[in-house]
Amino acid sequence: MNHPEKTDRRIRRTRTLLTNALILLLKTKSFHDITVKELCETADINRGTFYLHYDDIYDMMGQLEIEIVTRFEEVLALHSPEELGSDPNDLLYDLFVFIEEGADLCQALLGQYGDISFLMKLKAIFHDRFWNVWLHTFQESDRSRYEYTYNFIVSGCIGLIETWLSSGHRESPKEMAALAGSIISSGIRSLL
Repeated sequence: MNHPEKTDRRIRRTRTLLTNALILLLKTKSFHDITVKELCETADINRGTFYLHYDDIYDMMGQLEIEIVTRFEEVLALHSPEELGSDPNDLLYDLFVFIEEGADLCQALLGQYGDISFLMKLKAIFHDRFWNVWLHTFQESDRSRYEYTYNFIVSGCIGLIETWLSSGHRESPKEMAALAGSIISSGIRSLL
């Protein structure tokens, strides 16, 4: 007789082993250079087990990214775009908690050997959610200045996250949210 909770637990365990192996390999090489054989050897599972879960390494990465993007969108949906312009700390706190919960994977995906297309997806989601609301705050003549400032802030926050992760995320999500909020507020004040 098949027990769903045991099956689910085994599936979760296998996927966790594979994800951890991928994280480990991404510390030393590009995603495009990782083979299924190498991933399975690192995870200590056989290739047949891998293929029960994924079509190939790109399918695995795609599924991981979908999970992260879905959770990222859920966190953003808890906050209004106007909130980020007036008091971003609650949203930023939730984002830093989200990042801390998946710190190893986030660090691998944002690191030297990570997937730049993944970062671009996150930036696009953030842009789609906040761009138009923020843009209406500023005069049309300030649009180019706004675009520069917006991209500077977003890139700066990504750098802040990368530094925080690579330093072992010593500061709490609350401390990082306060720091990022201060930087964002300074950028927004420069536009007003």
